[in-house]
Amino acid sequence: MPTGCRRTASWPTCEPRWPTHPPAPRATPAATTGAAHALDTYGDDAERLGAGRVLITGLAPAEPGPALTTEHFAPVLAVLKLPR
Repeated sequence: MPTGCRRTASWPTCEPRWPTHPPAPRATPAATTGAAHALDTYGDDAERLGAGRVLITGLAPAEPGPALTTEHFAPVLAVLKLPR
């Protein structure tokens, strides 16, 4: 019988024993600087939310800046409201 399993009255039951792993590193080393870059670029229109997340609001549809063309490699969300 595999390790972590035991036999009961009707059938064997197993308790999975998953290995524990350290937290995964960020996808890229730039992930920590990407959020900082977004904060620096957008100033008052960028808001830090929690640990490393950035929300960018107040973008002008005519000139949204690099928010729509730059991959920050970080949790950065840019919200652009289009005119009706």
